[in-house]
Amino acid sequence: MRRGIFIVLIAIAGAIIIWGFAKFQEGRVGEQIEAFAAIEDPAERIEAVVTFVGENPGLEQEYVDAAAATVTESIGELHEDGMAASEYIDGMLAAGVPEQLIAPLLAEQHFILLVQLYYGESDGLAEQADGIARRLLARDEATAQHLVSSAHIRGAVYPALQGRWPTVFPDTRLTLELAEAGLAADGETPVWFEPILINAYRPMLGEYMLENGEGNEIDYIDQLLADAPSPAHEYALHYHRFMRLSAEDGEAAMPSAHAMAELMGDHGDETSLNTVGYSLADSGLDPELGLALCEQSLTFASSPEDSANVLDSIGWAHYKLGDYEQAETAILAAITLTPGSPALDDVMVAHLLDIYDAADNAEGAVDLLAPIVARSPNPAENGGDALMEWVARAGDTASLEVVVAQHRYGGVEDAPDFTFTGGGETVGLADCEGSIIVLNFWGAG
Repeated sequence: MRRGIFIVLIAIAGAIIIWGFAKFQEGRVGEQIEAFAAIEDPAERIEAVVTFVGENPGLEQEYVDAAAATVTESIGELHEDGMAASEYIDGMLAAGVPEQLIAPLLAEQHFILLVQLYYGESDGLAEQADGIARRLLARDEATAQHLVSSAHIRGAVYPALQGRWPTVFPDTRLTLELAEAGLAADGETPVWFEPILINAYRPMLGEYMLENGEGNEIDYIDQLLADAPSPAHEYALHYHRFMRLSAEDGEAAMPSAHAMAELMGDHGDETSLNTVGYSLADSGLDPELGLALCEQSLTFASSPEDSANVLDSIGWAHYKLGDYEQAETAILAAITLTPGSPALDDVMVAHLLDIYDAADNAEGAVDLLAPIVARSPNPAENGGDALMEWVARAGDTASLEVVVAQHRYGGVEDAPDFTFTGGGETVGLADCEGSIIVLNFWGAG
């Protein structure tokens, strides 16, 4: 019995030692890749990373990704001209690189060519991009990041390229194939690629419209919906259907809005839900459904800026539903999440003023406008008239100068009490009252 326990303890200790050694080795790999980034010459840096990856075929994906990022960034340093960078990658692939680096290099080359297309170059680039996309699809080691990124850039640049059709994207279905392969591949898909299928359908729909005339693409979308392979595809297609119909025939667009609402739990994203929700509210088609879509959109928001945009839409939907208190609360929250101070021409400010107008809340409008106008170098010419209309509506007879003086430091907190010693003299907050203080922050290292 004692001998059995002893053997088990030895086995456990051995497992712990092996685990610890593996972690130690991982730490050394990370440090080595970081050290490569410090090599000054980009060509030497690339050679060092490629050699290291070739000598370590069993690297974890995170280290392969870090090594690939170092290589692609170094290529960018070597060749600011995109075409030269693409040719450099061609040379690397022809000379032979470790298998783990082929997919990242293809994805980078695909991206470079599409950027060149975006900026107006065209000779053969579209065909090259399609060829590289096919090579990327054929590689088993291509991760979700490589495939989805490639699909995303194709869909994202498409609107800028429509005028040059059909020289752009000879094979429009490649974008969808990349997206589908990326969503099915191993690896984490970045949150901002959620609407990947919406982007992936853009080239296909654009090609159909240009070949068959504007307005006929709804029939094509309906055909695609009939054969949609998954709810995620249905969601993306209904988004396109809604956006094409809502401007001219709102009632015809409503079935797609309802379909999106039914599908949104698993297949929605911040941008599309917010866009459709705001449209439903702003047009008056269905503000209640619009509010629901925008509220769902907020759960997908991944940054303060995204949350601010969605909260503004939520506030506008409440306004359209006649709930002015909730509308004000949502848009004020949006303003607090927006960097910088609000300006007169901000959409959120315009929305709030409409809300205050409908709610007959002149005091709220004054509180909103007065600090904005007061911060202007010339309040009389920058919103002063609009402010004074609201001041009068609030029953106040104060002049613009008085109102500006009252609000010039609105939102500015009092300085905390302090003392410091300099030049043999001790100075505190009270000693500085009425004086202009210049703070100079500096540091070294």
